[in-house]
Amino acid sequence: MLIRRVLRIKIMQFIYSYYLSELNSEYIKKKLLYNINELYCLYIDILNIIISMRYLAKKKINYINSNNFKYFNSNLEYKNSIILNKLLYLVKNKFLKKLSKNYKILSCKDVINKEDNYNDVIIFLLNNFISCSYDDACYSSNINFDADKKLIINFYKKFIQNNNKIAILFQDKYITWLEDIKIAYRMVYNTLLNLQYDSSLDFKLFKIFKDKTDECFVLDLYKNTILNKSKIDFIISRYLDNWSLHRIALIDRVILHMAISEFLYIPDIPFKVTLNEYIEISKIYSTDKSKIFINGILDVLFKNFKNDKKI
Repeated sequence: MLIRRVLRIKIMQFIYSYYLSELNSEYIKKKLLYNINELYCLYIDILNIIISMRYLAKKKINYINSNNFKYFNSNLEYKNSIILNKLLYLVKNKFLKKLSKNYKILSCKDVINKEDNYNDVIIFLLNNFISCSYDDACYSSNINFDADKKLIINFYKKFIQNNNKIAILFQDKYITWLEDIKIAYRMVYNTLLNLQYDSSLDFKLFKIFKDKTDECFVLDLYKNTILNKSKIDFIISRYLDNWSLHRIALIDRVILHMAISEFLYIPDIPFKVTLNEYIEISKIYSTDKSKIFINGILDVLFKNFKNDKKI
């Protein structure tokens, strides 16, 4: 359900753009598909940030060993220091090791822009990890995979998810980063949650298009909404009581257009699923009154469509 809602929101954004600009619909469609792919790239970028913390920890350990000095002016020998123990733990973390070996993530590693602000984010996160007051037992060499996983996921939720520094890092790279990053964070969280001890090294990553039907869904919904805009407007106008079609906010019209298009032209999706999805979308993008208005229009439309055997 998450992916289909994400896809509906993406389609809505680009149909809204099409209505405003009246650019060529094929051009907008290409932009839509490109933007969906960018969401996947953002997801991979965030996974690489987690992995990069481990690589930086390894570099710090190598630097300490090669220089043979007391780390951070500690009174203890660096080998016995809490800081070094935490760095060693990160490098030896069984969960991170498995995550770091996925070839699909590694194949995208060099694509990430390694500018100073990227390195600054990794350093910032590593310092946060070092500063965390976890139980000393967490850093035992005998720790198991599940305990490693729990600690990394807790760190992710506390320091990576919704981190302003990470948001700033991606705001110039991704046009729709503000909305996409929330989705990408959730995708990463689900990936971490689903990674198990017995998962293969090429474990499956989150896919935007799970299969060909998802891609067909996007293309069909986009095409049918645009091609049948006038027809759908006429249908909506029949249910407006003392209200002009053009007084409806454009974003609300787009939501109605897509919902009705889905009712009429993608019949394999149950009505209640379609209705609930667009009500949820209206909660995010419309006002409270609009949500009630959209719900009312769609509910009446469905009953009439059903009586006319259109769905």
